[in-house]
Amino acid sequence: MAAKNSSVTEFILAGLTDKPELRIPLFFLFLGFYVVTVLGNLGLIFLIGLNPHLHTPMYFFLFNLSIVDLSYSTTITPKMLMSFITKKNMIMHAGCMTQLFFFCFFVISESFVLSAMAYDRYVAICNPLVYTVTMSPHVCLLLLLGAYGMGFAGAIVHIGSIMSLTFCSDNLINHFMCDIFPLLELSCNSTSANELVVFIVVAIVIGIPIVTIFISYVLILCSILRISSTEGKFGQETVENITSALNEEGFYLITMLGNLGLILLIGLNSHLHTPMYFFLFNLSIIDLSYSTTITPKMLMSFISKKNRILHAGCMTQLFFFCFFVISESFVLSAMAYDRYVAICNPLVYTVTMSPQVCSLLLLGVYVMGLTGAMAHTGSIMSLTFCSDILINHFMCDILPLLELSCNRNYANELVVFIVVAIDIGIPIVTIFISYALILSSILHIRSTEGRSKAFSTCSTHIIVVLLFFGSGAFMYLKSPSILPLNQGKISSLFYTIVAMATIQSEVSLLMLVDGDFRSLPDVGSRVFALLRKIGQKTVKNITTALNEKENTQERMTDRNSSVTEFILAGLTDKPELRIPLFFLFLVVYMVTVLGNLGLILLIVLNSHLHTPMYFFLFNLSIIDLSYSTTITPKMLMSFISKKNMIMHAGCMTQLFFFCFFVISESFILSAMAYDRYVAICNPLVYMVTMSPQVCSLLLLGVYGMGFAGAIIHTGSIMSLTFCSDNLVNHFMCDIFPLLELSCNSTSANELVVFIVVAIDIGIPIVTIFISYALILSSILHIRSTEGRSKAFSTCSSHVIVVSLFFDLGLLYISNHHLFCPLAKGKYLLCFILSWNLC
Repeated sequence: MAAKNSSVTEFILAGLTDKPELRIPLFFLFLGFYVVTVLGNLGLIFLIGLNPHLHTPMYFFLFNLSIVDLSYSTTITPKMLMSFITKKNMIMHAGCMTQLFFFCFFVISESFVLSAMAYDRYVAICNPLVYTVTMSPHVCLLLLLGAYGMGFAGAIVHIGSIMSLTFCSDNLINHFMCDIFPLLELSCNSTSANELVVFIVVAIVIGIPIVTIFISYVLILCSILRISSTEGKFGQETVENITSALNEEGFYLITMLGNLGLILLIGLNSHLHTPMYFFLFNLSIIDLSYSTTITPKMLMSFISKKNRILHAGCMTQLFFFCFFVISESFVLSAMAYDRYVAICNPLVYTVTMSPQVCSLLLLGVYVMGLTGAMAHTGSIMSLTFCSDILINHFMCDILPLLELSCNRNYANELVVFIVVAIDIGIPIVTIFISYALILSSILHIRSTEGRSKAFSTCSTHIIVVLLFFGSGAFMYLKSPSILPLNQGKISSLFYTIVAMATIQSEVSLLMLVDGDFRSLPDVGSRVFALLRKIGQKTVKNITTALNEKENTQERMTDRNSSVTEFILAGLTDKPELRIPLFFLFLVVYMVTVLGNLGLILLIVLNSHLHTPMYFFLFNLSIIDLSYSTTITPKMLMSFISKKNMIMHAGCMTQLFFFCFFVISESFILSAMAYDRYVAICNPLVYMVTMSPQVCSLLLLGVYGMGFAGAIIHTGSIMSLTFCSDNLVNHFMCDIFPLLELSCNSTSANELVVFIVVAIDIGIPIVTIFISYALILSSILHIRSTEGRSKAFSTCSSHVIVVSLFFDLGLLYISNHHLFCPLAKGKYLLCFILSWNLC
């Protein structure tokens, strides 16, 4: 490069690493991924092309999806592999733009092909009689043309935006490919307009498919729930055995290659001999082991007429499956503890996480795995199996074996429930506490670089934890048969094979992000490559914004005069974040409004839903809709106005209605728990006990408690004196920010808040706990599988809602104002409200 302002004619791709000893292992690792991708997609393409039975709309889209996958893998991977075996990986400016164009084209096209496939499934399930007419070859071609048209348009806009930039002397792209954000970083002129273009295009090309897919599957779910036969819902295989075998073999190969690659990489690289990579090494061994415990035997079922297994072999498979799964849950909690020590106590990290401590933690992990596996296997081996030997599953799992037993009793199910609750509960509590302390520490870090590094070491671990525990809890804590076994084995397939292959990709990403590598796109989720880049950019901007002091606002001149209006500081004072955040929360609000209005209309118009349970659900939707409307419109104003003013009276009004609806929601959830208790424990007198008069009285009590609590909170705040400072460091008029503004003593007011919150959370929690204790006791005495299934299904969703509502509420109250500064508390509340509302 000659002059400082000369235009760049070629770029240097930095690649994944500059460590020579890592290049060859990484070359073969990603070559393996690429070969699997190419073979898998070519196999599907040939299979669909050569088999006339697969010449249907669904396989037409699947055929094109495979072509798109193969194409954008080929756009990226060969050039990336070159970076491992060449000293300088050069790419011409024209070649860089070409690679970026095709990458954008194929990724955007894939997102729209997926939405077309969702529409195809909607027509097939909801309108099967007109499926061949609606999804005619002409319509399919038009949909595909639209997918590629959107891909072409999006790619053109992205390329045009990047080609309008000027690149000066710096030509090193800190990436393994020509991607948008690394190129924006290299530009020597302003990129704010280009970033806005990227945000808008990505919002469109991800937003439209997501909305299409969401609406399609909502309609599909409604149709499925109307199907009366179990066979219609969960029966008939839709893919031939050979296709299933290819898919599962692909997942197994990805899992094997990924784990072996990680094991070799950590074993051979002395720089990775640290506590975090010690646990990651063991996590890979565990993943590889329990995949090998299940998958080979499952693959046999695709190619043999009868897939037999001896009783001893069945018990052995069950033992090792339980051992490795339980061990993995505790390894993940040990990793969370390791991250806590690394971030919260970095100076004593090497002492606290010494080799002896790590070995003891690992010993505890395997001991818990061994104990849990022995309890499960012992419980199953105590059963007697009669003439029926057909396990309706692809492996020897606990619930299908319980179904086969001819002396099954609730004691075995209780053992399963208790062991699973311990093996999921203890790690979840450990992880939750660790991340609560980590979050508190991160929010006190002042440097942007420090925060970014702290977030990067935790983010992927959190995703892995959610995938692992979420799918595991769904599979086993809904036992024994909320899901029929035909459906349950599909859920188990996702949990054991598909989710674990995804987890392996996330684990690889964890290693690469935190170690001496640069960012790597998740192999299993390339559709969201652009979204992830924007997320990284947004996180960087937010962490920078958190470090800067709030801009000084105009104050009222008279120190002792009473405040007549407040200024709401909002979520951020960074102009570049306002528009993205505005649209983000607008979408959340729209989803909340549409979802709740849909429920309200559905319950009103459907006479079959005029029951006590839906009466309370109807009111719950009204409350949700009301308190989101109390907060969100004013919060959205803060993103598009310079000063978001609110009168004193308006502030008190907002506080009153917020308290009223939140407290009412907590009590209506307890009323719903009581309703479920009566329905399950006293079904014969249900209609008498939960008569319209009783329901109305319960609802009156709910709103009465909400009104009383809101009056006390608002009265307590109105008794305060506010002097010259009128800047509320929040996006709404909340109790703690207003207490902070007061210029007189607030100790009495804080006591009032504590007492009222204790009552408004304590009474509902105790009511719900007692109700579900009695419900659980009653369910365990029900002998019929169908009865238990129905009992569990009526409670599971309510339990999830209750857990989310009270756990997140308690998290906010316990952290706000004693442990969490107000500037950080508003972000916590914003997250909680968005989570609860969605």
